[in-house]
Amino acid sequence: MVEMLKKSRQFQEVYRQGNSRVSSFLVVYWLENESGYNRYGFSLSKKVGKAVVRNRLRRQLKELIRRWLDPCLKQGFDVIIIARPYLVRLDFWGMKADLTELLRQTSLLKTPEVPEKPLK
Repeated sequence: MVEMLKKSRQFQEVYRQGNSRVSSFLVVYWLENESGYNRYGFSLSKKVGKAVVRNRLRRQLKELIRRWLDPCLKQGFDVIIIARPYLVRLDFWGMKADLTELLRQTSLLKTPEVPEKPLK
């Protein structure tokens, strides 16, 4: 199971003290934490779409993290993924490619390649 960031205080700490990378579709913030595992937060504004669209995208992002990316990432970080409005134009695999490239730029990936098939 993937641990989530839920409190506003946790998000604000990562925003203030963390690093970030940006693409046309996503923004990733990350900050090292004291725990030995990663915690994730997702932020999708109303500019992305109505609630149904935002919830679908959030579920897809969580699934990408849970099944493909978390096992390939270094542990001990708080990671926030922010969806930009154009994310609705991507399908699941385009979202996976964009998020993988962003995480590669952050140097959080342990391995240079993310498997095509899910690990879990």
